[in-house]
Amino acid sequence: MRISSGLLVFFLIVSVFMTEAQESKYYPYRIGINRGGGFILVHSPTLAYLAQTHISKIELYGEIKSLGEKAWHQRYNYPSYGIALSNFDLNNDEYLGKAYSLLPYFRFNVWSPSENLLFRFRGGIGLGFIEKPFNPLENYKNIAIGSQLNVFFSFQLTTEYAVSKRTELVLGLNLSHFSNTAFQKPNLGINIPTLDLGLQRQFGTSREKKHWEEKPFEKPRGQWQVYLASGVNEVDQNSGVKYLATAFSIRREQKVNNKSNLGWGVDVFYNPGYRKGLAVDSIYIGKGLEEVQLGTSIHHILRFGRISNIVQLGIYFNNKDKQIGDFYQIVGGKYHFNDRWKGLIALKTHFAKAEYLMFGFEYAINRRDE
Repeated sequence: MRISSGLLVFFLIVSVFMTEAQESKYYPYRIGINRGGGFILVHSPTLAYLAQTHISKIELYGEIKSLGEKAWHQRYNYPSYGIALSNFDLNNDEYLGKAYSLLPYFRFNVWSPSENLLFRFRGGIGLGFIEKPFNPLENYKNIAIGSQLNVFFSFQLTTEYAVSKRTELVLGLNLSHFSNTAFQKPNLGINIPTLDLGLQRQFGTSREKKHWEEKPFEKPRGQWQVYLASGVNEVDQNSGVKYLATAFSIRREQKVNNKSNLGWGVDVFYNPGYRKGLAVDSIYIGKGLEEVQLGTSIHHILRFGRISNIVQLGIYFNNKDKQIGDFYQIVGGKYHFNDRWKGLIALKTHFAKAEYLMFGFEYAINRRDE
């Protein structure tokens, strides 16, 4: 998998300006259709033969606009949430076939210079399907994707112009990404930037937004947390052997405002595939614990009600594989069951190279108000 870490920084920057946009129409529902054109981004010279022609896509989506049912809706200027279904014609029937995606997403207002013009940002993670993945006998030239079922990422910036009270013309710049997160090699990933043009229609009964009178923010005490998560990855596509990797972390987290938390921690990673990867790269292996990596990291949490986004940046204390470098990143989401327990899904990467997708839980050792 290769996807720019700059997108994560862009998302955080956009989040700062989410409260600046104003929108004059308060219909609760939208449906829309987009037609897009673009190309497969050649992020590795070995993929050049897969991206010799332009591609096209068609997308259908529906979304619900929040109108202040929760206090966090107001903090992000009443975002929308929805689901999109896309069909990509990759224009390469021999090696890739068609691609499809199912994307749950959030869409945020960014800027509204006039009553009829609105800029919005959409981000989401869902499921992708590639019709013809790598096969060592029948499709060995597709070295981009090794599985039909994949994780699908999409980031979109749109300009929306109201041509009538309920109908809007939409122009969007979109980046889509298919990856199996190293569950099955090869996994260089497929990046598709597109320029989208579409129409969307608002419907439902117009309603007023609810406004919350929030108290001034008071900084609470910090919180100690632990998380444990596991994932499966593959090192050598020829053997097809998969390894169970585990991550454990203990960290201190501080709420800095009603949207964000900042924290730092110590991380322990156990991955049997790491030793196999060193052997494949002819790196000397002793009799120590090469499967165990230790690191320290800082992280940022962006909270949306019970759902939160995490971006974590870390550095290893011990690392022999110079191809992956000394830095690691963890990007994902959490679901808050209550004040102490959270479910976790996150991707561990080394800049542009995914290591594994992990699932687990997080537990708060102390409550913030204790």
